[in-house]
Amino acid sequence: MDVSVLVAETVKYLAPALPFLHETSVGAAKKLGEKITEASLERAGKIWQWLRPKAQERPALGEAAQEVAARPDDADAQAALRVQLRKLL
Repeated sequence: MDVSVLVAETVKYLAPALPFLHETSVGAAKKLGEKITEASLERAGKIWQWLRPKAQERPALGEAAQEVAARPDDADAQAALRVQLRKLL
């Protein structure tokens, strides 16, 4: 699979969940996750569990994730996250 496709799909999937996952636990996020299904939030949570330590090690990735968490519909924020994820992979 092309890394660009994988990254694009990951960001598309993560963006709606990041506001709930970025600063909260998955348990607390489930209570807030009315915009997305519980199953989607759970899957995105697993991705975030893998990414979170990497985001702490890589400030640019963490900042991009914070931007998407603050503005999940912002195409520019999503693009910045895609760039950082591509660099990570």
